[in-house]
Amino acid sequence: MNVMRAVVAVGLAIAFVAFAAFLVFNADTTNATEWQRWVYVFGTAEAVAFTAVGWLFGREVSRKRADTAESRANTAEQHKDTAIKQGTALAGLVVGGAPAGTRARMESMGAGGQPDGLQAAVDYAKKTYNL
Repeated sequence: MNVMRAVVAVGLAIAFVAFAAFLVFNADTTNATEWQRWVYVFGTAEAVAFTAVGWLFGREVSRKRADTAESRANTAEQHKDTAIKQGTALAGLVVGGAPAGTRARMESMGAGGQPDGLQAAVDYAKKTYNL
């Protein structure tokens, strides 16, 4: 199918060039009405030929952009999974390093009242998140 598209696009481009050459060789006509009609038809042929060539080359550009976008999406998904694992590990260290008690007790201690058990979580966060 791609070969057929290329053949059609190249064929239309060749036909356009041939038609342009025909107009150049017949530019010495004295009949203004005839020349206006040929120029009108030439504009239509030009639009069709440029559309075919743009379609042929535009598909390749779009395909490359789509592949790049898909690659970036996969990378973002991997980063998301890594961030989830890192966050889960940090949460485990925080909860595991807390004194025997509830989350409310940990929160009531505030930032300045962290027990020594949370030092591992702080060290992990600094290392993992480049703090």
